[in-house]
Amino acid sequence: MKVFRLISSDKKNASKNDVFISLFIWYIAISFLVFLAVFKENIIPKYFFFDANTIADFIQYAKELVPGDSFSNTALFYKVLGVGRDSLVFSILSTAIIVFGFFLYVKKQTKRLSFVDIALLYFYMLLSVIYMTLLSKDFIVFLVVMPLLFFSKKGTFGIVCWTIIAAFYAFYFRTYWFLFIGVFWGLYITCKFLSKTNRLFVICILSLLFLAIVLQLALGVDVDNFRKIVNDVRLDQGNENANSMILPFLPGGGLIIGWINVSLTWISFMIPFPLIMSLSLYYIIISLLVILLYYKFWSALKVELLKDNKKRNQPCLVISCVILAFTLTQSLFEPDYGSYVRHLAPFYPLFFYVIFVNKMSPKERDNESSTCG
Repeated sequence: MKVFRLISSDKKNASKNDVFISLFIWYIAISFLVFLAVFKENIIPKYFFFDANTIADFIQYAKELVPGDSFSNTALFYKVLGVGRDSLVFSILSTAIIVFGFFLYVKKQTKRLSFVDIALLYFYMLLSVIYMTLLSKDFIVFLVVMPLLFFSKKGTFGIVCWTIIAAFYAFYFRTYWFLFIGVFWGLYITCKFLSKTNRLFVICILSLLFLAIVLQLALGVDVDNFRKIVNDVRLDQGNENANSMILPFLPGGGLIIGWINVSLTWISFMIPFPLIMSLSLYYIIISLLVILLYYKFWSALKVELLKDNKKRNQPCLVISCVILAFTLTQSLFEPDYGSYVRHLAPFYPLFFYVIFVNKMSPKERDNESSTCG
């Protein structure tokens, strides 16, 4: 029995009974996601909903888009949609949109998946539902990110169009997204000349050095200064997320120390050794699932980079560069690992596109690549 046949049924090898059972299992699994979306506040700790409460408070005051005011503009978005703090309809509709988003990114890549692949996919679907079926900035990011697959198949013109959408979001919601966009284009152009992931990894580390130099020259601050300021305030307030707070790996300040700290932070996003060292079973399990996600991501990207430029799946490279650029940028700002996992939620479908793309048949891969301009 292969439960993934809900998405893509292999009619030659699958019996009707096999497909029926697979559909039934996925029906139960997705029903549970809807149940979780509706009743999550009775199941999940209250600190998961701090941002939702803040956005709800802003809704009555939000009247127009204000550049850089993320909470007010997010509140206005939900106000225009008529969504409130306890909107049952939004919980259900957002779950449907999230599931559709995953389906959109993995629908052609699911004929050769293992049980581990399916379990990992479902775990990150579950996380996405937890984080994005309430009043959140992340659901808006999800709507910005979802068209990326379509635009990435249109060549440079399509990528530029998506960049304009991302820049609009950066202008009104998260100004630091301009850094993210810049890093993305740097990685995307560089990838055309790379054939090994270890070289790409070095480029990623050097991009953090570049950001450290830019921030030092432009603002006169260390590259990890923003996180330090936020966490100092949170520590003073006794914030509940202090257990997973991202603290400097090296004491002191300056250009080099700041660069080393954000580089180690970025690496810890993929291998959360600070959480593992906490010896908390909860953190260890989450860390292992994060490690597995990134292991599969880098393994898939390695296969893609080894191909000749003309045979590469361009959407895969674009999406990979977006993921890397986002995590690199977040290494400057994320205050704790919990918020990192939450902010990454809109990008989980993108991970699985990269991970699954080489599980397609050669003919399907050729068709996928041929759609790119």
